[in-house]
Amino acid sequence: MAIYLVLHTTYLTVDLALYNDTACIGFVQHDKKTASKKIISLIHQILEQNNTPLDSIDFFATHQGPGPFTTLRILIATANGLSFATGTPIVGVNGLTTFVHEHAQDDRATVALLNAYTGQAYYAILKSREQEPIIGCAPIATALTLIKEQCKTSAPYLVGNGVKVFSSEVAALLPQAIIADDLPDSCSVHALALQGLKQWSNKEGITQQLVPLYMKEHYAQRPNQS
Repeated sequence: MAIYLVLHTTYLTVDLALYNDTACIGFVQHDKKTASKKIISLIHQILEQNNTPLDSIDFFATHQGPGPFTTLRILIATANGLSFATGTPIVGVNGLTTFVHEHAQDDRATVALLNAYTGQAYYAILKSREQEPIIGCAPIATALTLIKEQCKTSAPYLVGNGVKVFSSEVAALLPQAIIADDLPDSCSVHALALQGLKQWSNKEGITQQLVPLYMKEHYAQRPNQS
């Protein structure tokens, strides 16, 4: 049995959840705009409401990215501070690959598309449940062209807030794509929790100091820059 705290961020909120193995026993959500001021008190709140002392937590399952970088840094800095203070390890979870696996389809490729801002998108292409997803970050036209090349045999199933943000580009370059009903913006806190538990059980991605998964290429790394 594992008792663990999940620290998750979407594009709009910071989500905290307390889990006992696969069961969520406490949950709190807060607007990301004021999360930096509230996150410690929210953690105290969720633990107190469930009579769970901080030193009884086995690990912190933490969204490592990619995502909105400022909120991600706040979340990871909080996890790192808690780990330093208590000695409790962190399990870093890739939110993009977790997202595409969460919505995997049996009969076609699944594609997660997230807004990376400045006209770019994070993408994950999952051709089958047995394969590792192809992931990256690229200008939207480049990303969609790659998706089209990788999904020649059937129309891909699309999820993620990037589908809305780049709706005109998606319609032009992937006109046959199937867009999920009630389109999910990013991975759920439950999917992140279960992936964190899986990694904890397999002793994967465990650390005392987490760094954000930042897939965007720095300006200085781009070709033809002087």
